[in-house]
Amino acid sequence: MGVKVGKFAKVVIDGATVLEMGSYTIGGFNRDTLEYTSFGSTIKKFLAGHVDGGDISFSGFYDTTDTTGQRVLENAAETGRILAPGDLKVYVDASYYFTVASGGTMFVTKAKSVGMDKAGIATTDFTVKVAGAALELLPPASLSVSASPSTSPSASPSKSSSVSPSASPSA
Repeated sequence: MGVKVGKFAKVVIDGATVLEMGSYTIGGFNRDTLEYTSFGSTIKKFLAGHVDGGDISFSGFYDTTDTTGQRVLENAAETGRILAPGDLKVYVDASYYFTVASGGTMFVTKAKSVGMDKAGIATTDFTVKVAGAALELLPPASLSVSASPSTSPSASPSKSSSVSPSASPSA
């Protein structure tokens, strides 16, 4: 994949681009540390605990006419809508994107934040919580054809590895 240029990035909800966004941060996962030091010890002892899927935050210009992007995110925050894998995609270029892996969910924890300056343009930002699974980096929805001696050729979607505590995307 190589180095990425921000001008090709975007945030997509339910297949529609969230308009006017200009910055995003994928906070990554965090692992809890569990202390189990006993009396008389001089050095603390720890165990690896649960993994927190982290947060995705993105910001840009506030657009009241964006009914398929910003408004959908605002409604999701208000209603507590649970986003399934693929409902929210954060593109790193024109093809590859992050979404929560199978079995995970996401939900909007911050929306309707609007900033204004007398000499500027209204801004907004959103935060989405990742839960139950790590984010995974997926390639474009391409099909690969494979054949085996006992069956005819079949098409199957291709995927890349998940972002997890033990692995990171190599593509």
